[in-house]
Amino acid sequence: ASLPGADGGRLVSRGRVFTGRPPTLWMVTLDARDGAVLDVSDLRRSAEGYVYEHNPANSDVITVELDDLTGDQDRMIGTYAQVRTTVFDGETAGADFLAQADEDGHFYYDPVEPAVDDPFAHVHAYHHVTQLSRTFEQTHGHTFDGPALVTTNYRYADDGTFNNAYFTNNLTGDTLLVFGQGDIDFAYDADVVAHEFGHSVIQSVTQMIFDGLMTYDEYGWNIAPGALHEGLADYWSASYHGDPGMGGYLASLGAPRDLEHDHACPRHVLGEPHDDGTIVAGMARARRLILGQEL
Repeated sequence: ASLPGADGGRLVSRGRVFTGRPPTLWMVTLDARDGAVLDVSDLRRSAEGYVYEHNPANSDVITVELDDLTGDQDRMIGTYAQVRTTVFDGETAGADFLAQADEDGHFYYDPVEPAVDDPFAHVHAYHHVTQLSRTFEQTHGHTFDGPALVTTNYRYADDGTFNNAYFTNNLTGDTLLVFGQGDIDFAYDADVVAHEFGHSVIQSVTQMIFDGLMTYDEYGWNIAPGALHEGLADYWSASYHGDPGMGGYLASLGAPRDLEHDHACPRHVLGEPHDDGTIVAGMARARRLILGQEL
């Protein structure tokens, strides 16, 4: 490329440099002849958008800054999250970047529930995953190798539903967070976003078995790894939001969990990871109340 200047310009070479610990993105301009560094520009930018502070059951829509955006205006890609929405072409499922910036570079979308082509869910998930990532990085020293790949409005078929959300790793080790579009939109609840995000952190730190939330040993079926995963993911979400109630927006599905209880082993062990995880989450919550959130 040619960089204009008072002397008629010079030949330059430009390239993007990404660092993962912590995530950054830079445009570096070099003199093409001698390799001298001429300019280093931070490519991350901010925009505004609408999100729920928590979820539709207990908070209003607010305006927030969408930090660390690195993609083009038609792609909500950042250093911590890359969010796509499930779309169908006949029987074929794919993903698209539905949220597009307005002429001022902002993402002002109102919630529409239920809706399968929903840019608001896109923006809401991006904001909360980014904020969670920054908190874990800055407060707890957790590092990230790249943006989480987030899918909203997930469902089995164009006219189907998926009343759930989940975390997994793909074959290349990317963090995948998937939020279903069912009777309600699971991406609308920041508790759910934080819970699934918590799974990704737990897995990254511990490499705990997460294959179907169970494993087998000489005594048979062992769901303890799954219960630890579910209980700690609940705890991280509740601690982050300062609220022992989990998934209040999911009440219509009978799914909320409360971390303030007297569940104990063995009398409350049922053999299901989410139920048994309440023992772990309740223990962590009780310890937090005794020692304080900061510690």
